[in-house]
Amino acid sequence: MQFTGIHALPPGLPTGRLVVPASAEDGQIYTDPVLWVSEEPQAAAGDLWASLLEQRAETGLWPLLLLGVYVGKRVREMVPEELVRGRTHRPWHVGELEPVPAEGIADVDVGRVLARWWREVVTGTGEEAFDFGEEALPEVPFRDWPGIVTLSGAGSDPDLTASRIVKSPERLRELTGRDDPPFVGLVPAADGAAAIATCGWPSSALDITEAAAVVRSWQERFGARVCVLGINRLVMTVARPPETFDEARRVAAEHLAFRKAFENNFDEYARGLIGDQVWFFWWD
Repeated sequence: MQFTGIHALPPGLPTGRLVVPASAEDGQIYTDPVLWVSEEPQAAAGDLWASLLEQRAETGLWPLLLLGVYVGKRVREMVPEELVRGRTHRPWHVGELEPVPAEGIADVDVGRVLARWWREVVTGTGEEAFDFGEEALPEVPFRDWPGIVTLSGAGSDPDLTASRIVKSPERLRELTGRDDPPFVGLVPAADGAAAIATCGWPSSALDITEAAAVVRSWQERFGARVCVLGINRLVMTVARPPETFDEARRVAAEHLAFRKAFENNFDEYARGLIGDQVWFFWWD
């Protein structure tokens, strides 16, 4: 799926640009835009995102709230505005993106991928491997991968849940982790998982096709909706969160496998997922 030109965009958008990814290190040269992004952060980003989500069946465009590189207040006061702008507009406006075919998502065995990541987490054999002895391994309720879980609760409508949360100024600040508003983006994609792949989300921590496959599985099982993307940051709303501690433990295992990291207190992390309709993921 591609943009067919500026006329494919819905009316009423703020000033923005179509972004063609910069040439990749392997020599890959891109010619087609994979993203439209607002030129400036949008004070009413939540309302605009919700409106664009509602229109996606007609436009074929998935909306995103996009975070540029964070620049703190002290730095903003010390350096020229053009330098600040140069950082806050990365990676989206300058095309620091490496898209992958969204069609490849369907070929991924999500259970196998999560199981592999889980083994890396609980054994310390991944890319961030440590060698501090058995006592340094994380305390988890199961060493063997417990398998993906499908919850029993019906939950609420995924789109309505996402819109309600994102349209709240307080929840929007929670989603982005910032007081400043985000940019708004549009990707020619059928869902949030495909949007991650198509726009070339710049995450150095995960294989993007595998990550998108896990996200699509969460869309189907938990009513997840991708809302916020930043460099190594992903936030989604969830219409069907776990309702019991046993369910939450299984979901927590999926989270920690996805993050390729472990929590000092696994059960505390799991309890925090019970009824929680916002899922945050970040990588250092």
